[in-house]
Amino acid sequence: MTAVRISVIIPAHRAEGSIGPAIASVLEQGRPDVEVIVVDDASPDATAEAARAAAAAAPDRVHVLSLDANAGVSAARTAGLARARGEIVAFLDADDVQLPGFLDTVDRALTGDVDAVVVGRRVRTGSQVREEASRRQGLLTGPEAARAAMRDAITPFPWDKAFRRALLGTEPFPRGVHRFEDLAGVIVALSRARTVRSLPAPLVEYRISPDSLTWGRVPERVERDAALGFVRAHLPPAVREGAAQDMAVLHLLLTVLIAQSAALSGTGADGSRAVLSACRRDLSARVLPAALRTSPAAGIAAALLLARPRLFAAAVRGRTRRRYGGAARG
Repeated sequence: MTAVRISVIIPAHRAEGSIGPAIASVLEQGRPDVEVIVVDDASPDATAEAARAAAAAAPDRVHVLSLDANAGVSAARTAGLARARGEIVAFLDADDVQLPGFLDTVDRALTGDVDAVVVGRRVRTGSQVREEASRRQGLLTGPEAARAAMRDAITPFPWDKAFRRALLGTEPFPRGVHRFEDLAGVIVALSRARTVRSLPAPLVEYRISPDSLTWGRVPERVERDAALGFVRAHLPPAVREGAAQDMAVLHLLLTVLIAQSAALSGTGADGSRAVLSACRRDLSARVLPAALRTSPAAGIAAALLLARPRLFAAAVRGRTRRRYGGAARG
């Protein structure tokens, strides 16, 4: 039996229609040294059954775990990680797919002292497709990559990356946090790497639909604070001591994301204004110069939110309509 080199962990909840293609996208890359671990997070639909049906194509390489109670994506990924046997770990969301070449590319890239790989992505919204990649490319030290992620120069997603297993520890994402947990876990994992390789090639397809959009629920500020607390608690001391300004920019970025979700939500004008007002109180104008230098889009958005909150909300809605078209519904 071929030894497992790469483990692909797929957390799944209410994914009976998409989990089959997600699993197939890994298996079709033709690597016998790859295992797929699907963690059904107590779905009320037939997600587990659909995953087991897809697993029939490679029963020795696809494993389906079922949680007894819905615990959230962080707990599902952690359960999959506990089962993983590979030296390399990649995550995939149940409604997305890996594109041909993902596994071979990350395997080749993880040589020498490279401990993590970042790739580009193809974003599909209905019939519209575009390609995106992190702004920082090439080789970075782990601390450089972590600070780049704090400044939005490396994407916050776990599914467009692969990590050596040791970077993830036993608790890779903050539990009980349902927004921003991805970014918190990614920053901490990258900070532990010796070297990170960031590539532009689009090797994962991120599929956006009205059912998968997250802006229907406005993140709570306590979720932001919990994610930031996880980062502070788990960053290596040397990285934490040199990243105070980057942490301030990250706080600004997450606050802007909460405000954007409020502007897009269906909570009504009063609810939206209340969240925008709270976010404005949380922002410090002193951070704007650093944000404008390191994350210009977030800095401009924060400045607009502080100065003209109604214009900020209108700009967010207009940009979302242009970018996502018919899928942009709260």
